Amino acid sequence: VPCSVCYTANRPAVLMIPGKYTCPTGWNTEYYGYLMTAHYGHESQTLYSCMDAGLEVIPGTGVYNEGLFFYNVEIASHASLCPPYDCSGEELTCVVCSK
Repeated sequence: VPCSVCYTANRPAVLMIPGKYTCPTGWNTEYYGYLMTAHYGHESQTLYSCMDAGLEVIPGTGVYNEGLFFYNVEIASHASLCPPYDCSGEELTCVVCSK
């Protein structure tokens, strides 16, 4: 998975908002996508990442099975995050915003 780091010369504040796909008023959308992390059973589970919905691959790269795998974060219908989040059991969205 290609990695990106947001650098905005004129917008120094960058944040990731889970459960949304639009930024608050006054913020700029850098990208939106799906919240992902390692499998809950893996020892390496630590951080959540917002993967771009328009994810691109690097041409000429192959399958690498020795590293960390990313899994979609799903929200359970009984989760305490409801409302305002959609708790239908689907993948959790995210958005990266800058200001």
